Amino acid sequence: MLDGNIPSSLFSLPLLYSLDLSNNRFSGQFHEISNFSSCFLEFLVLRSNDLEGEIPMSIHNIRGLQSLALESNKLNGTFAINSLHQFRNLSYLDLSYNSLLLSLDATNFSHSSFPQFRVLRLASGKLRSPFPEFLRNQSKLEHLDLSDTYIHGRYIDLGAQ
Repeated sequence: MLDGNIPSSLFSLPLLYSLDLSNNRFSGQFHEISNFSSCFLEFLVLRSNDLEGEIPMSIHNIRGLQSLALESNKLNGTFAINSLHQFRNLSYLDLSYNSLLLSLDATNFSHSSFPQFRVLRLASGKLRSPFPEFLRNQSKLEHLDLSDTYIHGRYIDLGAQ
């Protein structure tokens, strides 16, 4: 098993399109990545490590990202669900089983600007809000996990515009 910090040099490999470091013992902060020359990165899988801290803002620079799997770490801080509109190709997102506070500002974006998720897992994320309206436009959704998220209010009819 690999351990220590994730080397930032991995993210500067110019042709890298998939990075899977799951089920290792990487620990410490998931640092900001300033040298994102790897604009071809489509799959980032860091599940089941011991990564701590906030999800770095520089992750938003990976515009072609299709799959982001960060579940089962020790990530904390606030992650703005609204920021997902930047990931037009994102179809797989798993942030489950961290200590993240998931924020959602329903007044500040268009629901149609969200990526079309195939898999969306936010289990145990603290999303203290009504049922997320952006889910109405998720016509490709195959798997949705919102267990233990503190969502309150009425369930909305998914697929209804």
